[in-house]
Amino acid sequence: MQEKCIYNALPSKERAFFLRTNTNQILDISLGEIYNFLKQIDNDGLKKRNHLLLSNDKHYASKYIFNSCLIDFIQKEQYDKIPIYIDAFESLSFLLKQGINIISYDLLKTPFKEKIKELCNIGTLKKPLFLPTKQNDINLNKKNILMAFSIIKNVDPAYYDEITTFLDVIILVRAKNLNAGSSVDMLGMMFLEVKYINDPIDMIEIIIHESAHMYLHFLNTNDELILNDPKELFESPFRKELRPMMGVFHATFVAARIAHFFQKIKNSGVLSEQIGRVNKKISSNRQCFERCFPDVKKHSKTTKISKEIINS
Repeated sequence: MQEKCIYNALPSKERAFFLRTNTNQILDISLGEIYNFLKQIDNDGLKKRNHLLLSNDKHYASKYIFNSCLIDFIQKEQYDKIPIYIDAFESLSFLLKQGINIISYDLLKTPFKEKIKELCNIGTLKKPLFLPTKQNDINLNKKNILMAFSIIKNVDPAYYDEITTFLDVIILVRAKNLNAGSSVDMLGMMFLEVKYINDPIDMIEIIIHESAHMYLHFLNTNDELILNDPKELFESPFRKELRPMMGVFHATFVAARIAHFFQKIKNSGVLSEQIGRVNKKISSNRQCFERCFPDVKKHSKTTKISKEIINS
């Protein structure tokens, strides 16, 4: 594979597979090192069960968040928590099947719930308040998600292939002060507030949005992307408050991807009965991109990879 096709802004099945495979290999190395470290700990319960770190090859999404938790516990020498997380890991893995999984936050065990809460708090002005999820909300979201994926696949298979390569799990949550998100610490997963999206058109936007973040997250596991001091703040497309350049770079890339995909919807004639909403998605995201891209172009301190993305 040539380098120039790895670092492009547009979706590519081959590039997504390349990135996912490489990152999964890095994860396996990390878990292998954790496995070897834990074998040295004088804890019979842990010794009997830490082989699970190297199992479950089909469900890397659960392994990414598990790896993040284990590294945190080892750094803090909180070894007593590891068996509890192994239980949670087994439970989550049992829920997952091949393909994209749509599961309720309520089905997760407490350790993973707490980790997801922690990740949801990052970058928020108000702390999310988690509430029980109703089955009707879950069913409606599943319906809209499946319809959104069907439309994405019909309009542009390249987007569909990239998304389904990167995304394994959508976690449905009910929480105030929360919309949707993903994280480099939970690669392969995104969370979605069940009251946030009401129909397939908005669902398409949020899936394109979070999968764009996920592409950059997978790149970010091997590359810093943006070298600016986090204390340097700039205008951001989707938030009122100023943000570090990494956040602006992410948001500007997301806006470009959304505008690009909805332009493809418009050109395809799909959703022609909703052309007004499609045009609005194109216009609003294009405006966000055009407002912030000059700052990214002028002020970002890039690596080779991020420079390729910006120039593409």
